[in-house]
Formats: sequence, structure tokens, C-alpha cells
Amino acid sequence: MVVSVKLVAEPFDQTTIENYASTNFFWEDAMDVAVNHKVYLAVVVLPTDKGAVDASILDSQVNASTLSLDNAIGISVVGTVYDPILYRDAAYRIKENVYPVLTQVYIRVYYNERDELSAYTYGLDHFGKLEIEVIDSVLDPMELFNAIRDIFTELITLGVNFSEGERVDLVDGRIIQANISPSPIFGHNTTKIKYLN
Repeated sequence: MVVSVKLVAEPFDQTTIENYASTNFFWEDAMDVAVNHKVYLAVVVLPTDKGAVDASILDSQVNASTLSLDNAIGISVVGTVYDPILYRDAAYRIKENVYPVLTQVYIRVYYNERDELSAYTYGLDHFGKLEIEVIDSVLDPMELFNAIRDIFTELITLGVNFSEGERVDLVDGRIIQANISPSPIFGHNTTKIKYLN
């Protein structure tokens, strides 16, 4: 694999970084950090002879190491801005033989225009997967976040995809159904997850 780290001596595009920061419901300082940064490091990992999972593990490790620098104030990845401590903690799960899913795929939990709790992923496409959406969930926000995280972790680590109409029995006794259809958020097909019980 090839790793490139470049210091860019100017701020990241302000509009883009503000949009990314606005999506993080875990870190209330994300916007302040985003608008006040001065320079950034651009990190690229090219898999060459390795697959996306191996490249993403190395990417997580390199990013986590850069966040150990004294002047590191945040990291912008997969469509959001993370607190350095949260990102490093997620990345260092590699040492426990746990895939660092939250460093590679972002989960946005939000209330839609009908005030229904919904969520989507951002970053699964890097692994050849359709993004996941849950619309009108019966779960609370953290349950929904954790449920989606667990689902896509299995998709990535097992190298599988959902089939249209597939029903899956989850460990917690819930049953989900996957439907593939166009997304108003992404403009292409995503996997819609519906809880059946």
C-alpha cells in the first residue's frame, strides 16, 4: 500500500467543512473547530495490492497518529468533523481486533420533515456497498445509531450485501427487511432498512 500525507497551508473549503461539521451530533464544538482551523493534513491511502478493508485499517491508523500531534484540533472524514479523542479511540479498537467502523463510515441520525427519527450512512460505497437508510424508526437515537453500526460492520467485515426484500433476524430478536430503491438524499439506490417488529 502507498500512504501520502501532505500539509496544506490554507484552510479547507469553508462551505464544505461547515456542512460536514453540522452533521455531527456527538460533538457540539465541531462547528467552532471547523471554522477556526488554519491548515490541514491531506491523508491518502492507495490500496495497490490490498483490498478496501485493509486500506481502511491503515488509513485509520495513519489518521489517528496525526491526531496525536499537539496542534491537531479535529479531523474531517466521511462527511463529518470528529473530535480527535473520539476518532483515536475508534481507530485504536484495531488493537483489540475490532474493525474501526466509525473511522470509515459516518452515521447521521436526524428527524425528517415529518418529525420522524431517521438515519443514513455515508462511506459504505468505498467498500462496494449501498448506503443504508432507516426512515421512521421506532428506536431512540442511540439505539438507532448502534443498530446501524452493527449492521454495516457485518456487511463490511463479512463482505456481504443485502438482497432486495431480504429479511434478517438480528441477535436482539428484531427482524429487519432490506429494500433497495432510489434515495432522495443520495440521488441513487440505497438499502432501506425497515424494522418488522
